[in-house]
Amino acid sequence: MIRSLRVRLMLAAAMLAVIFMLATLPALQGAYSLALEGAIEQRLASDVTTLISAARVEDGHLMMPLMLPGEQFNLPDSRLLGYIYDRNGQLVWRSRATEDENINYHPRYDGTGNEFAKIKEPNGEEFFVYDVEIKLLGGRNAAFSIVALQPVREYQVIIAGLREKLYLGFGAALLVLLILLWAGLTWGLRALKGLSQELDQVEAGSRESLSEEHPRELLRLTGSLNRLLLSEREQRIRYRDSLGDLAHSLKTPLAVLQGVSETIAKRPEDLEQARILQSQIERMSQQIDYQLQRASLRKSGLVRHHVSL
Repeated sequence: MIRSLRVRLMLAAAMLAVIFMLATLPALQGAYSLALEGAIEQRLASDVTTLISAARVEDGHLMMPLMLPGEQFNLPDSRLLGYIYDRNGQLVWRSRATEDENINYHPRYDGTGNEFAKIKEPNGEEFFVYDVEIKLLGGRNAAFSIVALQPVREYQVIIAGLREKLYLGFGAALLVLLILLWAGLTWGLRALKGLSQELDQVEAGSRESLSEEHPRELLRLTGSLNRLLLSEREQRIRYRDSLGDLAHSLKTPLAVLQGVSETIAKRPEDLEQARILQSQIERMSQQIDYQLQRASLRKSGLVRHHVSL
């Protein structure tokens, strides 16, 4: 069982901070993933627009220039892939980077306009696909599906890097937060430490009551303790006075017994009884003197420890 209030509060705050961060991390990752997917969709849409602007229809056939305005379509090792299909799903054009790729994608010319999706190949590789259907090309009737693809692994690398940075950032933030919490709890619990010091002084007898220079939340406690100390002090005074009265009231009977003992001691046959009576009188006198001395102590304070002699 943890007996330190500061440690308890620190552990509770640390648990809440960890739970909050663990709940926040997936939300941040999801928001960033959606934003990144939106950026990829816009980029692929721009790349498809580049293909559309470069395409021409002559005698019912699609004509594409050898060098496209978008440089990435002209590079053989580019990760941006471009395809053009007719309305029957037949491939009529592909970019240079697709020569070493075998993408199993079959567009559906169903009038949906454009579509952004994610596909997975049999070899396990995934691609982002942006498919746009066109009916007019250069002012002439045309029916083509223009497709731009980008590998998902680049997106996954970015997400993995972001996740690592988030973990590192949240870990550093958690460490700073714990340090600030420890400092704040130390400052906030200073009032309890001051109260504990005053209680030690009361127990040692160096002060009679607690001060009122404490936070409002502790004033009720300090007021109750002061009333308790006052009640204990008054009870101790009554106890001292009662002991004093009792001791003084016993002094006279003891003096009478002392005289009787001395009278009895003059008779030889009662000498033993007189000796026993005298020892008991002395013992009672010692007890009365001890109680009088104990009652006269005014600055004894509260007893903290008992040590057997």
